[in-house]
Amino acid sequence: AKVELFTPEVVAYPLPERFCPLLTGRGILDLHRRGKSLIFQLEGQILLVFRFGMTGKLLLRHSYLLPPHTHVVFSLEDGHFLMWQDVRRFGRLYGGRREEVWERSGLKDLSPEPLEANFTLEFLEAVTRARKRPIKSLLLD
Repeated sequence: AKVELFTPEVVAYPLPERFCPLLTGRGILDLHRRGKSLIFQLEGQILLVFRFGMTGKLLLRHSYLLPPHTHVVFSLEDGHFLMWQDVRRFGRLYGGRREEVWERSGLKDLSPEPLEANFTLEFLEAVTRARKRPIKSLLLD
């Protein structure tokens, strides 16, 4: 129903002054994850991407009492509030058409998700061939 931006620098795309008008009044159609990002699919073919950084988090609250380090508040039609909180401000928000957001947020550069069809043994073999690194750091990369 309403979007309030208190810290413009957490919005990476679009320009902060366009962020609230772009998202206000759009219903949430779907929600999914890609890497460490949370992606809201909104009405009008708009995506809202949360890149959490080190300390970013979303809080669903019943009251408008703002916790410290709250940078964006999404007032929902049912009376709840979705609050973006990030103590260190390393997280970023992106809003816009899929192609724009996918490009600007870096989501297009991520490897396939482990449960996707294109995450195959052939893919794993190609990315691990001739690498001499611990498996954990290799998989996290």
